[in-house]
Order: sequence, then C-alpha cells, then structure tokens
Amino acid sequence: REDALAPGVNLLENPSFEEGLEHWHLFSLTPEPALEYGVLPVGPDGGAALFLQDHAPGTPEEKHTGFHQAVCGLYGHQGTLDIHGWIRGEGLDGEGRVDVVAFTTAGTMELRLSQGIAVGEDWSEFGAEMPIDGEVASIWIRINLDGNGRLFVDGLEAVFRE
Repeated sequence: REDALAPGVNLLENPSFEEGLEHWHLFSLTPEPALEYGVLPVGPDGGAALFLQDHAPGTPEEKHTGFHQAVCGLYGHQGTLDIHGWIRGEGLDGEGRVDVVAFTTAGTMELRLSQGIAVGEDWSEFGAEMPIDGEVASIWIRINLDGNGRLFVDGLEAVFRE
C-alpha cells in the first residue's frame, strides 16, 4: 500500500515548539542522566525554542541525549527528505547532531543519516538530506546533544521532494 504524501509540506508536527514538547519524545543513552529541558522564548524569531542540557558528569563521548519525532507515510515513495532547522549552543563541550532512523518494510531499523552540526553561540541554520528509496515505511528524526552544555533548537522542517 502506498501512502499519500504531499511534496513540499513540512512533515513535522509542532516544528517550532509553540505547543511545548507536544509530538516530541525525549531519549538518552547517558548512564544516569540529569536532564534539564523545556521551551523558552529565545528562538531566532523571538518565539519558542527547545533547550536541552544534561548535567550528569561525563565526557562528550559518554553522553548522548536528544528528542525525536516519528514521520510516517513514506512507503512507496522515492525522493529526498530535506531536513532543516536552527540551532545554537551555550558552553558546549561536544556537538549537536541530526540523525534519521529508518524503519523499513522488511522490519529492519537502520541509521540512515547521522550528521554533526556546527554549533556556536549565535543561531545558525543547518540542513541535511536523506534519500527515500520506496522501502522506508517511517522514520524518526532525532536532534541530539552529544556532550555537555546547553543546546537550543527551533524551526525544524522535514520536507519530502520527488
């Protein structure tokens, strides 16, 4: 079965966090994380932005925390998924990262995209592309903080193009 998919439309729900963390899910691979996260009115346009910080001790290599959202309806489509957003950091020792985990029609889970994001003290735009091969049923788009410090994210987009 091929799902309907409108090219050029942002597939993410609540991409600018105006509804808080609705539709976003927290994860952490950090042993005993001490997380602080939420939404503050500090986005590049003055609106809401997600912030994330892990206060647990450890090196950047030991810490991996973030938020993800599932995007469904990709089966049977071939094209490219363009992922864009805004990011900045405070006191970062580590990096920001965007990952895309694909769930295929064969029942496998595969990391299809993992890209570090240059993070500075000022807001900067980032982007990544992921090919969609027709066998992907759904994906998770993850925004990660690998390390220490505070990460801010806003204005996320995941747009399919044929």
